[in-house]
Amino acid sequence: MLGKKKESPQIDNTAAKGVNFEVSIADLARRSEKRAWMIAWTCLFIVIAMVGGFIYILPLKREVPYLIMADAFTGQATVATLRGDFNSPNSITASEALARSNVAQYIIARESFDVAMMNLRDWDLVNVMSAPNVRNGYAAIHAGNNPDSPFKKYGKERAVRVKILSIQLERKGSGDSARNSATVRFQRVEYDKKTGDTKPLDSKIARLEYTYKPNLAMDEKQRYNNPLGFQVTEYTVDNDYAASPPVENPVSAQPQVPAGYPAQQGYGYPGQAYPGQQVPGQPAVPGQQVPGQPPVPGQQVPGQMPAGQGQVYPSAPDFGNPAAAPAAQPQYPAGAAPAAPQQVPAAQAPNQVNGVGNR
Repeated sequence: MLGKKKESPQIDNTAAKGVNFEVSIADLARRSEKRAWMIAWTCLFIVIAMVGGFIYILPLKREVPYLIMADAFTGQATVATLRGDFNSPNSITASEALARSNVAQYIIARESFDVAMMNLRDWDLVNVMSAPNVRNGYAAIHAGNNPDSPFKKYGKERAVRVKILSIQLERKGSGDSARNSATVRFQRVEYDKKTGDTKPLDSKIARLEYTYKPNLAMDEKQRYNNPLGFQVTEYTVDNDYAASPPVENPVSAQPQVPAGYPAQQGYGYPGQAYPGQQVPGQPAVPGQQVPGQPPVPGQQVPGQMPAGQGQVYPSAPDFGNPAAAPAAQPQYPAGAAPAAPQQVPAAQAPNQVNGVGNR
């Protein structure tokens, strides 16, 4: 045939190479386009993330002014901001609130004095919250051979009240070697139980170091007073020579008896008793020691812990709870004893019904 082209292996090879080249070019273009779209979407995602992060951290670039307020009387410094959270209940952490509560309870129990409260709670609370060295110093203050002991100064009829003015917490170091300390300013007031009068005694500054011992050996009663194992390891107290804050009620704190009520000695109102004193007409609490009577055999005396349970610390000093033997009554000479009073017979009320008697 004249019009038919001759086929040869060279022509077929050249044609195959041309087809493969075009296919390769199209495949490369398709891959390049796919790669370009992936890079574009990645860049778009990065840009969106950067814009979102910038918007999120934008408020942090504002300069928030801080105001430090100091009380002229107590010296307590408080940090406030213009965000409206000053004196907010949420502006204190749980650990700080617990530390302040434990420090305040310890200072009030140790520096105040009341015979009833010492036998009821204060003695046990101070001992269970104190390390052995601090505990021994507290026992020496209330020792019977100490002429300046609070019991010899104030006795049963007077008490010492404590008002916390400020508590400053401080933490030095980090981890297990951190040291927690507190500086407490407080005011002491003498209270007369008979008249209800109060007068300021002094102002003091207490500095203490404390720690928490969760594995501290305590019985159930001690765990009630100190659930977290709060322990004061160092304690010092000095006089505060700064200006004392004004006393709220420097004069008599005894309320006025309302008109129509008979005056009663030792009570502000009828039926009101002092701490540790039984209210007339009300039954005593079962198991509670009655003031002025010796303890019942087998009953636990306040301030003394059962043997072999919890921490062992010095027993509470004798604050005058056990009653002394009653004084002998004077005997009359023979024949001079007064006659017993005659009983007046009770008058019988007339039986009247509708105003008409039985006579």
